[in-house]
Amino acid sequence: MRLADIIEFIDPWTISQSILRPKIDSYLKENNHRTDNVWYPDVEIVFPERLLNEANIQVVLFGSFFEKIFETGSWPEKNYTFWCMSKRVKNILTEICSFPEASVKCIPRYELFSLGSFRTLSFDQPINLVYSGRLSSQKNIEFFLAFAASVAHLSSVEVHTTLLGKWDNWIPKHRGRYIIESYQNNINKFLSKLKFKNSPVFIEDLGPEEWLNYLEGNSLLVSFSTSIAEDYGVSIAQAQELGVPLIISDWGGHGDVEGDNVYHVPLGLIGESFSADEKILLYAEKLAQKFIKDPKSFNKNVAGKKDESAAGAMLTLRDFEKIRLGLMGKHGYEMGLFGQNLMSLYASSERGKVFFNVVKNSMTGN
Repeated sequence: MRLADIIEFIDPWTISQSILRPKIDSYLKENNHRTDNVWYPDVEIVFPERLLNEANIQVVLFGSFFEKIFETGSWPEKNYTFWCMSKRVKNILTEICSFPEASVKCIPRYELFSLGSFRTLSFDQPINLVYSGRLSSQKNIEFFLAFAASVAHLSSVEVHTTLLGKWDNWIPKHRGRYIIESYQNNINKFLSKLKFKNSPVFIEDLGPEEWLNYLEGNSLLVSFSTSIAEDYGVSIAQAQELGVPLIISDWGGHGDVEGDNVYHVPLGLIGESFSADEKILLYAEKLAQKFIKDPKSFNKNVAGKKDESAAGAMLTLRDFEKIRLGLMGKHGYEMGLFGQNLMSLYASSERGKVFFNVVKNSMTGN
């Protein structure tokens, strides 16, 4: 097996990261930050040799930010400062994990991707409901399909449903221990409970930008993801450059997405994977009814100030040790499982449930 294949198995977000990395490098350069001392630990899973002679390191965190905290014990003795991809992730790092405010900067979302001219969704002409990303239980694909079926049933126009992406069997690890032998098979069984006028279309192996061709016409990009790693949402950013309307979960990095044609769905209205099928179907129908009747009720003003906090506070290995021990002392030493890629085991414990309830509040902006 090639190293690239191993890395993709370890981290299924490699495509998104490959799109973001050059844009982040450009942002840092344009804002007078160094780019020759930047480390992307989600991409370069081993500390790179090119940085061994550097004293100060800029670390860009992606979705596995929790795991990285518990991997710092194996990092070399350097001074580290951090960049993250959303305001809610920064809040988790500073408020829950006790990183100093000045050690973490949030990269402004719309410095990486621009906003195109807003397109308006019409309920008077055929609608294309599109999902793009990993076909994973972390993304609540069941709920998307149930929502699409309900919209089709309640609408007087043709509704087409398209899912673009690769299947995986990753679990929502912050919610506890689950076993998936084949998520694709699970979805096929779930589809038998839905009634579509036009059957959903699943398309794999499209290029990073090729999928955008499916957003033509009266399209709505949909993402009900509640992944603990949902720190940005590259497909959402790509769609916004085309002005495509969005209906998305009000979760994690999605909370920074703004626009008059952006509709945020609160966590309490989403039927997550591994919930009872009846609950998913009921929640989807209620959401479809409310969205068709009054889509503007899901539109909120999320525009806020840029992260103006002063950068420059550097953390050492001793600081990381204090952070790790502080977290484990407060929330249980089982948290050490994070560094062994066993977050789901901790999430299944009583202390884990309490901890991730706190994290959930931060991921939903509460």
